[in-house]
Amino acid sequence: MVKAGIIVGLLAAVLLPPAARGETKPRKVKLELKLPKAQFVGTPKNLKTPNLEAPRKTHKREPFYVPAGVKNVALGKKVTGSDMEPIIGELKMLADADKEGEEGSYVELGPGKQHVQIDLGATYGLYAIVVWHFHNQARVYRDIIVQCSNDPRFSKNVRTVFNNDHDNSAGMGVGKQKEYIETNQGRLIDPKGVTGRYLRLYSNGSTAGDMNHYVEIEVYGLPASAEQPGKRPSRLAFISSTKEEYRFDTGVLRGTLRRGGKSRGLSSVTHIPSGTRLDGSLGILSHYRVFTANKRYGHAAWDWPSTSKLMPDGAVQVDWPKAKDRPFEMAAVYRWSGPATLDVTTTVKAQKDLPGFESFLASYFSKGLPASSVYVEGGAKAEGKGFLQTTEKSAGIWQMFPRDKKVVPLIQDGRWKLPPNPVAWAIRDNLAAPLGIRRGKPKGLAAILMAPAEDCFALSTPYQGEGHFSLYLSLFGRDVKAGQTATARSRLVIAKSPTEQQILALYKEYVKGLTGALQPGR
Repeated sequence: MVKAGIIVGLLAAVLLPPAARGETKPRKVKLELKLPKAQFVGTPKNLKTPNLEAPRKTHKREPFYVPAGVKNVALGKKVTGSDMEPIIGELKMLADADKEGEEGSYVELGPGKQHVQIDLGATYGLYAIVVWHFHNQARVYRDIIVQCSNDPRFSKNVRTVFNNDHDNSAGMGVGKQKEYIETNQGRLIDPKGVTGRYLRLYSNGSTAGDMNHYVEIEVYGLPASAEQPGKRPSRLAFISSTKEEYRFDTGVLRGTLRRGGKSRGLSSVTHIPSGTRLDGSLGILSHYRVFTANKRYGHAAWDWPSTSKLMPDGAVQVDWPKAKDRPFEMAAVYRWSGPATLDVTTTVKAQKDLPGFESFLASYFSKGLPASSVYVEGGAKAEGKGFLQTTEKSAGIWQMFPRDKKVVPLIQDGRWKLPPNPVAWAIRDNLAAPLGIRRGKPKGLAAILMAPAEDCFALSTPYQGEGHFSLYLSLFGRDVKAGQTATARSRLVIAKSPTEQQILALYKEYVKGLTGALQPGR
């Protein structure tokens, strides 16, 4: 009877459904993809390639199922590659949600074997990768290889999830997959849940020529921590505390984002090792004034109705919908990239033409950070190199440092005369880079605010010691046409006793990791 009981128990363990055995599996759902419009139909007969897959019986892809909750974790993420100066387009376009493939929507890389790489910002379990190379005409791209790793150099722990190089012409091993004709469907690759932070995609020209092209890459995944119940979540993540309010504790910084559900950036920010309170009355990295040419939209974006959501990677997205008096949508994503480093990506989608659009990103610090300085173009003092210029009261109460003289007319088009609280800016030296610092004692903490030069056209501050203790980034500074979407990036770093050389090194590291960013001292 004992043996019989054992046998029955074993059979039950095998035959009963997982739920009945006390096991759970992720619920699967159909992956819904928004496809661009088709540019051609049928299978061309003049494409000669020895490894081409058989024609599909239907142009519709079979349903593909993924765990519930997966998101496109590549959207808006950093894209780099072997050709950092594409012949056409910018690498960031590979993750901007534009899949149409028309002129202005694709990137052309140089000839021969090339690769692009996406930093997902955190480790994810990957369940679907969809890539569009170029679908305006029928062509076959050669040696398509897709790899995943947690090493940005791809020197270890590299996993290949797709390879159709049938003759090892790329020198990375013979692949088992077939070549295929590009269509508006893209190519859906099943990575089978492999985990990683970095994704690298290779190609080696096409039947149309030696150049390489990309329109869009989508990567559908879940945070690795979400797949492993009981695993402690990363500290580099916001945690929802109340309705649309988020806490953070990175081990270095602790505080709140959107206190009370209002879009006033970071508040109650404490530097944990020193116990120093960093924020002022109106928060850090708050979206304040919004302008177009000689027009202001209300008092401040932080007063507009907004919604927010916690993203799978622990970032927070804030959305401001369009309104009768605001012909645009605006969004911001706050994402930790280090224990003392926060990135903010601001996006605007125009419903009508927005001439000279500006989002004025404000950061108000505590009185413990009274001294401000800005990285400006050098003169005799710096022998042609940039240097950190202090902001003495003798130079003006409110001081603005433009990217160059070309943007001064934009600053002075009347927008800053509009109430409430108009400002008469004293125009200072040109920026060597959008890089501003607030610091306390000479050997104390420093708050370092930065942005790539093409995304920020001015940096401003009151004189050092003035009671606002603030720094401001003037983002965008360009026309945004109706139907267009524009993006601006910025970063905050908190550092202890950094030297000028160390501050500049932090900025160089930042822009090096971005695509299309101008180097300091341009």
